[in-house]
Amino acid sequence: MGEPILFVAPNYRLDVFRFMPGNEIKLEGSSNVGLKDQRLALQWVQDNIAQFGGDPEKVTIVGESAGSHSVMYQTIINRGNNSYNGKPLFRGAIQSSASIYPLQDIGSPTAQDVFDRFY
Repeated sequence: MGEPILFVAPNYRLDVFRFMPGNEIKLEGSSNVGLKDQRLALQWVQDNIAQFGGDPEKVTIVGESAGSHSVMYQTIINRGNNSYNGKPLFRGAIQSSASIYPLQDIGSPTAQDVFDRFY
């Protein structure tokens, strides 16, 4: 307590452009571009945070509501490997207002219906 923080709020793609479902997307391997945007932002933070007075070894990611799911996914994607240039992208993760609900596979019939209606 009593120590300053440096807050970084990156942008990333939302709505269907973030997590477009469907078999075509699954086969193409281009799903979850929102998570990829977030991962690139975390890499940028690692590359640049020291120049703003931050410590790249003390990065904590935080998400609220839907953002809390992004936090969870960032901790488990790539089989839990969150390293970049041999060092962790973050050391802490805080989820606020997360829900636990089963997610459907992006190739599920419901997900495919979303894709078909969009295209």
